[in-house]
Amino acid sequence: MSTKKHIQIYTLFSGSSGNCTYINCGGTEILIDAGAYSRATEKALNSLGSSLSSIEAVLVTHEHSDHIKGLPVISGKYRIPVYAESACALKIKGVEPFLLNTFTPGEEIEIGPVAVSSFRTFHDSGSCCGFVVKYSGHSFGYATDTG
Repeated sequence: MSTKKHIQIYTLFSGSSGNCTYINCGGTEILIDAGAYSRATEKALNSLGSSLSSIEAVLVTHEHSDHIKGLPVISGKYRIPVYAESACALKIKGVEPFLLNTFTPGEEIEIGPVAVSSFRTFHDSGSCCGFVVKYSGHSFGYATDTG
């Protein structure tokens, strides 16, 4: 594991055909959304020197297919825990129940040394949220599809 104390953020996919953002916090690797299929996601991660086998969690902003269509295979094949707001989690199909973790907006979850809190956003979905990711004195906010 890397001893670097900074946060790296890369948009892997963005748009109606799929959304996925990669975050590396000193070696703790997280995806926000998994809207592209696993092969495309793996190829994008490989270009950054990573792979799906290194991902420790997937955070889900909302249940639209361009944010979750790769989730069942990515989570199932690589046994990656998925974190979704409670109402959103009810709409996610194909993810093993033991890998699906729920939270309420405002709740903070920990993924290794990374603290992630969520906040409500507004979009045409049943439940939509953004995230604040904190690691080693650094933080950033993430929101998508607002309005």
